[in-house]
Amino acid sequence: SKKMFIVLDSALCKLTSLANKLQIDILLLKG
Repeated sequence: SKKMFIVLDSALCKLTSLANKLQIDILLLKG
């Protein structure tokens, strides 16, 4: 159960950083 939580937490971190990267890319494209 704890291992599953760690995996989910890791995936969430990756998704969040990916979303931030995309947001920055979009801002750069618009600029």
